[in-house]
Amino acid sequence: MVNTSIQDEMIKTVENIFSTYDTKRAELIQGELESLGFIRVGGNPSALSMENRNLELFIILGLDESQGIINHEILRFSDISKK
Repeated sequence: MVNTSIQDEMIKTVENIFSTYDTKRAELIQGELESLGFIRVGGNPSALSMENRNLELFIILGLDESQGIINHEILRFSDISKK
């Protein structure tokens, strides 16, 4: 079980990345997420999913036709298993 305060810190860090970078530059944001331990686990032309298994966090990035990020969602693994 992961310490939720550590998850909360990472969620704040990730949200800061989304508010700092131009969302039209998805590759930069993806690179920042990878530097934080997130790995790409799936995707298609309209979405990209990444996870950090150590922190048990999952991110879904919604993409537009030019591969810019139009929305994102950060989920804890424990929240996913409840759905």
